[in-house]
Amino acid sequence: YTYQCTEGKCVKQPASKDIPYVSLNVCMLQCSPYAGVWPRPAHITMDKTVVPINSNSITITSTAIGAKATRDKTAKMVEQLSTKFMEMMAALDKGKEPRQLRRSMEIILQLE
Repeated sequence: YTYQCTEGKCVKQPASKDIPYVSLNVCMLQCSPYAGVWPRPAHITMDKTVVPINSNSITITSTAIGAKATRDKTAKMVEQLSTKFMEMMAALDKGKEPRQLRRSMEIILQLE
């Protein structure tokens, strides 16, 4: 079986040589601009291409807009979130193909 995005939902279809194989997870990532992102952001830009990621080549940049106290508190929370995310990605990366065959990823957060 393969999955195809139809009207914002992943629909299971029989596999064939004319239709490329797409897993349910990949379909879900490609079918909705907010798939896999929580909390739901006000704006997001994601590429439709799905590639393996090197967990050692992820950069997270954030900017907070607002009062200083809010920026400081938000910055600390984002730093903790970034650290946890990197730990989880590294754990998922164990035992995978050599890292040089994987791509880097940049995450830019603008907090308002």
